Formats: sequence, C-alpha cells, structure tokens
Amino acid sequence: MVIDKETAGRFISEYKKFLLAIYRQDPALPEPQRMIEKFVTARKRFVSNRGLLDEYLRDLEDGTEPIDRKMILAIRSLEFSRWVYLRDLKSCSIFLKEGGEYGYGVLGLNDEIRDITGCPGVFLEAGVVVLDNTYVCDGLIATAVHLGRNMRNIWNELYKELKQSGRFQVHPILSKKR
Repeated sequence: MVIDKETAGRFISEYKKFLLAIYRQDPALPEPQRMIEKFVTARKRFVSNRGLLDEYLRDLEDGTEPIDRKMILAIRSLEFSRWVYLRDLKSCSIFLKEGGEYGYGVLGLNDEIRDITGCPGVFLEAGVVVLDNTYVCDGLIATAVHLGRNMRNIWNELYKELKQSGRFQVHPILSKKR
C-alpha cells in the first residue's frame, strides 16, 4: 500500500531539497555519517520551527529553482509524532497516535510500512503528511520498538474504539477537526 510512483518521486525530491536546505542553515549541527541522519535532524528542526518552510520558500522566490507547490502543501501538513503501526488493512496501514487520541490509515511512499519496519506491531516515530486526500508516511522512521502480543491486543481494541467513534480516518477531507 503505497502512493503512485510519480507522486512519491515528486514528494521525495521536494522534501529532500527542503530538509537539506534547513539542515545547512545551522552550521552548529554536527556532521552525521549518513544522509538519513541529516534528514531526521532537519525534520526535528522543522517540527520545532514551522517558519523554516516559509524561509525556504522566500529563498526560492527568485525563480531559479522550480517549486512543486502541491508537495510544499504536503510538507506543510507534516504531523510528526510517536505512532503505533498496528497492522495492515487491504487499503492502508493503521497508525495510532501515541496516547490513543486518534489514528490514520496511512500509505507508504515507495515502500510499504511493513517493509520498512520488518513487521507490524511497532511503536515508532515518523511524520505523516496529507497528499492527494491520503495520509502518507514521510518515510523517515525512527526509534522502532516491536510490541509484544498483549500490547498489540490492547492497541487493537483501541483501534476498534477509534474506528467506531470516528477518530480513525483514512481520508483527510472527511476528517473532523480535533
């Protein structure tokens, strides 16, 4: 359960450009060994300062680089949190917010969530964006901890409650304001 390859490629391209741009803005950051660490660090900076996206866009106003506005809107919608990736449905993966207030039916970019984490039943940190009326994982998954059977059962019962109460949503346009 992934989004179409063209849209995934467009999102990844714009997201990488943005994350690298804001990573480079802070020379005090240590130079990590891997590119993924740069992306994760930059995402944390963005989550703590949403104005970085507006700064990035102002820097690109001269028109020398094209801006994919649809992907920028997706980046703006980023919700970074701790989630429980409970299991897969036919159409999406179940992500439940830490604390159990609500959940989303999430798609992967190029890879299914299960392929990234190794299996369902995982507590993880990730970003979720809204793209084409769908919740999509940003692909930067951190701190994955596998849940035992009893914890998975507890979260599965919570999922059923959230679904019944309308607090589990697959399509953002249908989502109620929280």
